Amino acid sequence: QLKLNQIHQLYQCTPNLEHLSVSVPTFAEHAYAPAHLPTLTSLEIRSLCTCEASSVGTFLQSAPNLSRLSVDFSSEIVDGSRWEEIILNHLAQLKRLRLKMRTALPLNVDM
Repeated sequence: QLKLNQIHQLYQCTPNLEHLSVSVPTFAEHAYAPAHLPTLTSLEIRSLCTCEASSVGTFLQSAPNLSRLSVDFSSEIVDGSRWEEIILNHLAQLKRLRLKMRTALPLNVDM
């Protein structure tokens, strides 16, 4: 498990990295400065806690050559129109997307 800002450190040690599978505790790191990941073509990423759509978008913008993306969020839903915007504007090479988002509904809410 890595924090988002540690991915930059990992990439500095492996600048030709093409495939990455990683768990991050959250996508809500306000001090996160995105690294440019131009060689990354395949990414599998899991977040165990809070996701902010803007942070997810910022992170994915740093990997413009992704052709395969697998995302698994355990605690929050990112709006579908936001996903569409991220893909159309920043992931032109994307061929395969696997998206899994889960959230818990409060038990005391009437439906």
